[in-house]
Amino acid sequence: MPAKYAKGREWVILRSFKVCVIAVRQPPKSPFSKGEGLDDIKGDLEAINVLLSRSHNPRVMVIIGESVAGEKLKIYEGLSITETAIIDQFLSKNFKVIDAGMVKKTIEHDQLLYALEGDNALAVKIGLQYNAEIVIMGKATADPSENIMETSIKSIHTNMSAKAIRSDNGEIIATESASCTKAHVNESIGAHKAFQESGKKLADALMKIGNVMIEVTGVTQNKIDAKIKE
Repeated sequence: MPAKYAKGREWVILRSFKVCVIAVRQPPKSPFSKGEGLDDIKGDLEAINVLLSRSHNPRVMVIIGESVAGEKLKIYEGLSITETAIIDQFLSKNFKVIDAGMVKKTIEHDQLLYALEGDNALAVKIGLQYNAEIVIMGKATADPSENIMETSIKSIHTNMSAKAIRSDNGEIIATESASCTKAHVNESIGAHKAFQESGKKLADALMKIGNVMIEVTGVTQNKIDAKIKE
């Protein structure tokens, strides 16, 4: 929503899930033109920060299937270890997250598997049903190795990958992967720990869907900041 700040200039946010651009409704002179000082530039940046603070992170749905030691991919009724790790990371960054447990209770298991296997149209349909703006679908596998150095300790390696899909147009806006290795005497506990760590890594990588870039009449914020520091 347009709002007037900084000496009558009118700014408006043009928001997407990958880029947030600030444009001038009625472009003034360049901020570096003669007669406009650093105080004016700082005022403009303050106005932009106010608008950015009013923009929101997208509502996210997270569905991740897990497999341990070559087992068939499973979608748990509640939240899996990986899903919990990813959701916790998104919540910590003030994303709104759809209750995946509720989704699993109402969507047929086979449909969720088809969506995980690459049916993006189905993933979008599920997302729209629950008013999710971004649907994150992925797989996580854990593979234990032989015992380490003739001990009872096993090395468990996890691999996971996921994609983020916009529900409004089906665009894949991010694809990321993460891996981790943990050692433990208990194969199940080691897999859980590895899923947790890999899940956090994957969430951090996917978090770029909420990142923004600022542009002010063709000048990036970094350039303006550099000018202010001079």
